[in-house]
Amino acid sequence: MRGAERVPQDREHGGALFDALRAAHVCATVPNFLVLEFHWTERDWWSTVIKEKRDIIKDGFIEMSDAPGIGVELDEEVAKAHQFPGTTWFQ
Repeated sequence: MRGAERVPQDREHGGALFDALRAAHVCATVPNFLVLEFHWTERDWWSTVIKEKRDIIKDGFIEMSDAPGIGVELDEEVAKAHQFPGTTWFQ
């Protein structure tokens, strides 16, 4: 409904890095999208958990990629090192 009225849309997001990238790609398709609120940026290892080894958020903006999928690939060994204690790795 907001799209029909040209009301700027915002989204709140509280998930992890890959979910933020997914949300950013979805929001990029919305003509009247304004802002994606994201709070989970204080992770020193974020640029190492992807094989591209680069910062995703620069100057407050998520850098989009034209690579397939969401534009990055998970570095599983780094991700496993930061896995929540007591959980199992998905297969």
